[in-house]
Amino acid sequence: MIINTSIAAMRSLNDIDSRHSAAAVAMQRLSSGLRINRAADDPSGLAIVSGMRAQIGGLNVCMHNIQDGINMLRTAEGGIREISDMTQRIRDLCVRGANEATLTASDLAKIQAEIESLKNEINRTGQATKFNTKSVTSNYEGQNSVTTNLNSTTVNHTWAGPAPPAAPGDAEYDEMADRVVRMTNRAVEKVFGMLGISPDPSFNLTINFSQIDGNGGALATGGGAPGNMVMNFDVEDFLDPDGPGPLSELLGYDPAVHGFTMEMVVVHEMTHAVFIALGGGGGSAWGQEMLAAMVSGEADRRITGNEAGVLAAIGGGLTSAPADSNQYAEAALAGKFIVEKFGASRMREIAQEVINGSDFDTAVETVLADTYASFADFETAADAWSNDYINNGKHLTVDTNGMAWTSNPPNEVQSNSWYLQVGTDNGDSFRKDAQTPWGVGGALDYLLFVDVANADSAQRSISVADKAIGALSNALSLIGRQERVLNHIANDTAAQIIGVENSKSAILDADIASEALSLTKENILAQSATSVLAQSSSINGSTVLDLIDMSLA
Repeated sequence: MIINTSIAAMRSLNDIDSRHSAAAVAMQRLSSGLRINRAADDPSGLAIVSGMRAQIGGLNVCMHNIQDGINMLRTAEGGIREISDMTQRIRDLCVRGANEATLTASDLAKIQAEIESLKNEINRTGQATKFNTKSVTSNYEGQNSVTTNLNSTTVNHTWAGPAPPAAPGDAEYDEMADRVVRMTNRAVEKVFGMLGISPDPSFNLTINFSQIDGNGGALATGGGAPGNMVMNFDVEDFLDPDGPGPLSELLGYDPAVHGFTMEMVVVHEMTHAVFIALGGGGGSAWGQEMLAAMVSGEADRRITGNEAGVLAAIGGGLTSAPADSNQYAEAALAGKFIVEKFGASRMREIAQEVINGSDFDTAVETVLADTYASFADFETAADAWSNDYINNGKHLTVDTNGMAWTSNPPNEVQSNSWYLQVGTDNGDSFRKDAQTPWGVGGALDYLLFVDVANADSAQRSISVADKAIGALSNALSLIGRQERVLNHIANDTAAQIIGVENSKSAILDADIASEALSLTKENILAQSATSVLAQSSSINGSTVLDLIDMSLA
């Protein structure tokens, strides 16, 4: 029998230490609520939980991102709803102004004054509607914020050749001249607004009514010099004695095929005048005509009824000056190609390069350098697109909305487009595009030409207001669709958070009932081991002493 080394006692002591350690682990888990308190508790489980924590943190931030996106869309919706209400009021005023039988010229002037005040408020609302300093109701900063605060506007009535069929003092002539002057002043706003800048207040505008070549030839010309815009109008064309009546809707040598609205003609020529006034009149002739056609929205009208001639002209080279209607159409299609493929903002960049002193060829190469290695490559792509555009009949709808009028040009809405990070990882598949459609800019694109100076203008203005209201409704619909999608993404994200949290909890969190049971068990076993240790020591000691007493007797 051994007394120096008591194996039974050592075993009992070891059991006591183990039970105390197990009880300590159970107590730690009960106090922290966690199953893993140290890496040694579950090394692989801790690694898994770390990844889950990162995913859950990202998902929670994504929920905030999504809600911010929804709030941004709702901010835009609020502004566009107010703009829509004001646009509806403008339409109502146009309907009232068309009631020629009961209204005086003074009444019409008061109605027009209210319309102008509403347009100013639309502009103010658009500029003031922002989310975290970002404008959310216009396509681009500065759109239509320009005014015709010019140094001077001069109107002349002169002709060296044969006199037109009417002259100043004639009611028909005066009505025509008043309307064209109003259109010309608004065209200044349109063209500068398209460029996103304001005219210098030192600029001058001269409007000449003359007999250029009689009815059916040149309709108008735009020119001038740096700082000075000059617009020349052929009186006989604008009186249009051969048309359906004075101030008819269409002008041109063949209104059934190539007729242009008065606004198109004015804005086309004003594009030339503005570029010359800004010092950009030296650009390639094809580019000047391309830009003027795109701003005025006449491209499709130049094609309709003359498809074969335009197709024959395509590929003849854009660097030369257009010599006939077919080549004008070819240049216009090149501009349409730019806007369709890259958005109107790229066209503005090209225009700005020309104003800065470049010609159109170099400007196109510079702005589109990320896509085309040379201007020749651009021409090849533009020719292919133009052929497809005509052959597939895409021009037959006769889109008359130019850059200055357009409600939703292809890709242009992207200029007010931001990515929302709606996923926890990097990559486009974890992003969502949030688009805030135009509001103030688009509404004013149409409403700048609303005019109730007479019943005829008021009636046409009703249709203009209808276009603005329809486009605003489309903008609200886009916002609604996006908000619904973001709500679905938010619901899915919430489900992901719950799922990952559940998996993390299964690995990390302590089962309180189980740990309480374990603590009780370990405490009982520790007490039992202590009791056994005491009994072991007592039994061993008693036996040894008995043996010693017997040996000494």
